[in-house]
Amino acid sequence: MASRSQTDRPSTPTPPEFSTVPSAASMDFFTVIAMAIVTVAFHVLPTRSDPWFLVKPSPQLGGWELSHDYDALTHRWVPMTLPWLACGLLVYLVPPVVFLATFYWIRDTRDLGLSCFGASNCVTISVMFTEMLKYFIGGPRPWLLSICTGGRVTPTPTDAIYTGLTSGQHVRVRVLCAETKPALLDQALKSFPSGHTATAFACGTYLSLYFGYRFGILGTRSPRLYDTGLDMMGARAAAGTTSIGEQGQEAQRVQTPLSSSVVLRPQDCFDDGYDIALWKQLLVILPMFGALMIGCSVVYCHWHHWWDVEMGAFMGVFIGLFCYRGVFDGRYPRPLRRQNSLAYIKRVMLKAKEAFSWRA
Repeated sequence: MASRSQTDRPSTPTPPEFSTVPSAASMDFFTVIAMAIVTVAFHVLPTRSDPWFLVKPSPQLGGWELSHDYDALTHRWVPMTLPWLACGLLVYLVPPVVFLATFYWIRDTRDLGLSCFGASNCVTISVMFTEMLKYFIGGPRPWLLSICTGGRVTPTPTDAIYTGLTSGQHVRVRVLCAETKPALLDQALKSFPSGHTATAFACGTYLSLYFGYRFGILGTRSPRLYDTGLDMMGARAAAGTTSIGEQGQEAQRVQTPLSSSVVLRPQDCFDDGYDIALWKQLLVILPMFGALMIGCSVVYCHWHHWWDVEMGAFMGVFIGLFCYRGVFDGRYPRPLRRQNSLAYIKRVMLKAKEAFSWRA
């Protein structure tokens, strides 16, 4: 007869069959495709950003010059330290490599599929929102004026929007940079927010949470008694009597119906005690540090301002948290328990063959 502690214990749901996964996730696949189309559309469209610049007459130059201090926009154009292609390969290829390494140990295809799908959602959402903000808001990059004759402009009075001002005139940046290539000028007006930083922090947050829950650093650590089928509260209710020491003692003794006692110590409530290996902690922090390095690189090469990176980091962390919670339970850790490797792989491959087979 099963004890009440065993019957009350929540059972682990049975993973779905492999053949049901494509149909169950079909709506999510279509959503990802739609987000990719929206992202490409906003990336191709020219940005709506067209800020004003205040210029004033310059008798020495015989033309016009900027009246305010725009030193933050006069940096020289240099290639990015981490190009877009390299950044895209990092955020799209590093997570699957990590998940494949985990799969090699635990042999769980369901976990592999959910992990990869959640990471792809994370990166796709961050890129889509970033491109939307760049289109509607944008902003000048630090090297904008370097492509507009080094910051010195020569508009005619008819080009000015506001006339009759003795101290200066407000002119649109597209008027100041009328001779600049449209594609280059459009790229120079897409500074806010930083796409590199947003995608890097989204991917880094997702991986940090993945490692944290895998190593038991995050989440509510389940007691050993829970793993062995003995629940302390269930044992108390089944026995009807509980002998607990005075307040402040480290041990608690519970009398079970089988006349056996279980002594609980603080270090017994966790699988590995209180200590977490240092290399595990470093592995949890490493993805976030890599994202920080990517964010600093775009400031170092003067492709973004610090506030662009700050907003991108905030977006990335927010999206990474919600995307991880969308596929995994964030309450409990998910330890690396290895399964029967060969038998599990053969069973999954057989189900996959049956699911995708067709008859002539």
